[in-house]
Amino acid sequence: AIDIPIAKPPNRAFSRAIAHSTMSLIPFALDPFFGDDFFHPLRSSRALTTSGPQLARGVAIDVSEDKSKFLIKADIPGVNKEDIKVTTEGDTLSLSVEKTEEKKEEDPETKFHRFERSTSFVSRSVRLPKNADLAAIKANYKDGVLSLEVPKHDEKEIAPRRIAIN
Repeated sequence: AIDIPIAKPPNRAFSRAIAHSTMSLIPFALDPFFGDDFFHPLRSSRALTTSGPQLARGVAIDVSEDKSKFLIKADIPGVNKEDIKVTTEGDTLSLSVEKTEEKKEEDPETKFHRFERSTSFVSRSVRLPKNADLAAIKANYKDGVLSLEVPKHDEKEIAPRRIAIN
């Protein structure tokens, strides 16, 4: 004869407690604040506020190259050129966008005042090959598209710098 262990039926009170504790986590799972990996360099950060228009979850980029240069295009509609920051450090090119919107309403007859601010922030970093000449990057922002041209050169060490956007 072979002994086959038979599992005991689960304790109903314990099952209900597990189900209840799992259900209590659902608001956190649905909250976008808890979905971000704040420490991952290629992920975006989201605004901590929920009022006002928000930037997209990330910056969509296209990276291509030809014999003489790398071309990076990023779709960033609805922001001013001044809200975009492009920097380099080592062989990494970083792009960040911070947009702040303010909305102020006043009604002197009812003594109602409201002043709302929302800030959105996204960033993206791209590690480029050693033959990318980060000291000679050209940037242009037109019709919601940021274009970065990174010429190629012989490998050498490049100092960090900020790139002006035209």
